[in-house]
Amino acid sequence: MKFLVLLIFLYSQVQILWACGPGKKELGGLRFSGAVRIDEKVLSNEFELRIGDCVDSEMLALAVQRIRNTNLFARADMEVNDGSQGLDVFVSIVERWTILPIMKFGGGGGVSFYTLGLYNPHVFGKNFELGAQYENLGGVPSGVLWFRKPRLFGKRLRIGGDLWYVTRNRLLYDDQRNESGGFTLNRKRLHLFADYEIIEYVKPYLALDYQMDDTSDSNISANSKRNNVNSGFDPRSQGSYLITRLGLFLGRLDIFEELLEGLSLDLQVEPVHDFEGQRTFLRSKLEAQYATRLSSRSNWAQRLVAASQSTESLSQLYYLGSISDFRGVLDSQFQTKEFVALNSEYRIPSIVRNYVLQHAFFVDAVAFEQSGKTRHAASIGTGVRLIIPKVYRLNLRLDWAKSLGFGAGSAVSFGLQQFF
Repeated sequence: MKFLVLLIFLYSQVQILWACGPGKKELGGLRFSGAVRIDEKVLSNEFELRIGDCVDSEMLALAVQRIRNTNLFARADMEVNDGSQGLDVFVSIVERWTILPIMKFGGGGGVSFYTLGLYNPHVFGKNFELGAQYENLGGVPSGVLWFRKPRLFGKRLRIGGDLWYVTRNRLLYDDQRNESGGFTLNRKRLHLFADYEIIEYVKPYLALDYQMDDTSDSNISANSKRNNVNSGFDPRSQGSYLITRLGLFLGRLDIFEELLEGLSLDLQVEPVHDFEGQRTFLRSKLEAQYATRLSSRSNWAQRLVAASQSTESLSQLYYLGSISDFRGVLDSQFQTKEFVALNSEYRIPSIVRNYVLQHAFFVDAVAFEQSGKTRHAASIGTGVRLIIPKVYRLNLRLDWAKSLGFGAGSAVSFGLQQFF
């Protein structure tokens, strides 16, 4: 009898190997645990592999990593066992809290902001995001409504849209970092996009972005208005723009709790039609990111951004500063049509419990065109992050940097999420 059982077992294993080929086995069982608010169909959509598929260890590792990369889970772990019908796979998850009030504040380079709102990246447990927020930047209000559907029809097709009303002040500076004027930007914006991962690590995308811009001195200070008069700067302009964004995203940054690992390249080309000027200009951008995990739960992360455009439109120029691009300078201190920026950052924790206290040491560098000349600046600095792993994207950040070169000085930058 034992011999017969052994023969049946060997026959079943030979069938599996014969059906799947060398190095692969049939997926005989798949179970998920830990799902409370999430629909298990979301997990199976991300996992993608189905019972009966021929799989190997690399395919399984990639499948569970797709679950981690949704960023909806504090942890996602997998156990694989050999069963009589093939491989039995057990995936256990720890959900993050995802119904979130937006109450954040931040700043950099002399400009502060606060934001109030509510969003949920996981409405009804279906991996569908809805959100709304009000932002006050430098005393000027703005608002946005948005939606995202990461897997339309269960496929690797993502769609989304934003409706914006933006009002913000931008100050202008001379070579010595002294304010020389400023303006208020009022923008109404409708942005729709779709992307599709045709094969692993290759994702083309398309976006339509309609912007109605108005610039004036309506909300800037009396001192900024005087500076405009003294410098002869007239901030008044109007424009309507239809931006068609064609892009290709290559690679992937994998998420391991608060750490990142991987390489990505984002290529964008944007024909921009200026309705007021009755012309079309071209804008292009390249962004590369690289991150690797090191010992002691540390991370080394790099970012390179190069962008160029051919318009002098006040509202469409690039404005570089402490909040998002280059630390150690004032917000919007550099205005340009083209730039190259590099950020390099080492992150290491000192406390890892129900929260993570992470320390960052970084170098930023930028080269940009201004007034027909190429300017260079670099900064060095340090910062801290307070990360709550079980709450979706809760990462408080405080950075200080000292800049050298053009427009040198120092600045504090604080806000939500990693700088990049």
